[in-house]
Amino acid sequence: MYLVEFFAPWCGHCKALVPEYEKAAAALKGVVRTAAVDADAAKSVAGEQSIKGFPTIKFFFSDATGKTRSSTYEGARTAEGIVEWAMAKASKAAMTRLGGGGVGGGTGGGGGGSDDGTRKPRGNGFYPVGSPVVTLNADDFASGGAVSATPGPYLVEFYAPWCPHCQSIKGDMEQAARSMKGRVSVGAVDCDAAENKPTCGDQGVEGFPTIKLYVPGKRSGKIFKGERSAAAITEWALSEGAAFFAPPKVHELTSHKLWSDACLAEGSASRPVLCVVSFVPAIHNASAASRSKQIADLREVAKRFVAYDIAYFWAVSGEHPDAQAALGLEGPGLVGFSPSKQAHAQHLGATDVDSVSDFMSLLTRGKVGLRPLAGSMPAFSTVPAWDGKDWTPPPGYYDDEL
Repeated sequence: MYLVEFFAPWCGHCKALVPEYEKAAAALKGVVRTAAVDADAAKSVAGEQSIKGFPTIKFFFSDATGKTRSSTYEGARTAEGIVEWAMAKASKAAMTRLGGGGVGGGTGGGGGGSDDGTRKPRGNGFYPVGSPVVTLNADDFASGGAVSATPGPYLVEFYAPWCPHCQSIKGDMEQAARSMKGRVSVGAVDCDAAENKPTCGDQGVEGFPTIKLYVPGKRSGKIFKGERSAAAITEWALSEGAAFFAPPKVHELTSHKLWSDACLAEGSASRPVLCVVSFVPAIHNASAASRSKQIADLREVAKRFVAYDIAYFWAVSGEHPDAQAALGLEGPGLVGFSPSKQAHAQHLGATDVDSVSDFMSLLTRGKVGLRPLAGSMPAFSTVPAWDGKDWTPPPGYYDDEL
């Protein structure tokens, strides 16, 4: 078994890799042979190995039939990452010769998860029953299994219990799972378990932990290559899976109970990070067409920001005077409210899709300052729902003008 680096003398990344590769070679001495090939001087060899960039590190081994096989390293350019991957490949190569098909180390991140309640709880010593990370097995990847049958995105962590990186990332994975509950299903597969090794091999797992996102209509998952943190994993999974999320509902605010249930949701795991309320002009100061368009534009904004945990509302300006004033608005406008911080920010500009989206982009990235409520949040009024029609003056409304 050989670990070979293909480099070019003029390549800056190759020069930077030298000390890391030498450390890796020293650590692997007696286990995996290491070498380096100057691809500028040995162009034919580099061509045969389809080397298209520098540095490229490949692992070579002979299978049980004597055929030479290879695999390309795609992880971090560090001694630790290279050694971990090479040792995993060596283990897999040895198991292949035995006919065992084992799987080992490599690149990628971790995962967290949530059960949809339709399956019997499953756990193990790594992610026990009750963990937000669902324990998966080979059946879950078969036709009709949890991963393939779930209508939305499924984030899967492939791990080995003995892997230090897998152990250190558990907390982040569980935090990511809780953050994405209801939008991205998340599970984990123990690739060290004999019954799961063929599945891990079929899924192209070459190292631990590896995270893949599976979406409806595609059999292969997309691998996560970012920072192994809850924030990074959550952001990536929500971004990649956004096309499969159902757009959030835009509620007409007709009572404080609706606001309390959909926004405040105190003590609930489904409590949104933000609540957005568009206060529209009273119907006698507008038209049914203009109001309908404003509501439709808010729905379009909700679609654009579907990856974020936001609840959307619209209300008639003036019908909820105490709550509207507490949120800093004296007339029509849009406000973003953080239920956890009890703070708000206003948008008093145009209400078209692009203008509101610009405000939302700043708000979701923390670029807009939030102002704390002056006191407790007043209740929204109980009002009748809009009938969708233009305003009709009551009988005698114009009598004084005669």
